[in-house]
Amino acid sequence: METPTVIQKDRFNGQRIYQRRLELGLSLEQVAMLIRRNVASIHGWETGKHRPTPRSLYLLSHALRVKPRYFFAP
Repeated sequence: METPTVIQKDRFNGQRIYQRRLELGLSLEQVAMLIRRNVASIHGWETGKHRPTPRSLYLLSHALRVKPRYFFAP
C-alpha cells in the first residue's frame, strides 16, 4: 500500500520582500511606483497581512530582480 501524498499549501513569505527591498536600497514608495500598486499593498504583503495576486507577484519579482519562487519558503 502506498503512503498518501501530502500536499502542502505554498508558504508565501512577505518578509523576503522587505529583505530584498532593503538589499536594493528601495523604499516602499519606490517599489509601489515600480509595480504601480499603492504603498499599503506592499506593506500588507511584507507584513503577511495580505498576499499579492499572481500578476503583482510577477511584477514584484521583476522589480526586485528575483524569481517569483524567491518569495516562498523552501
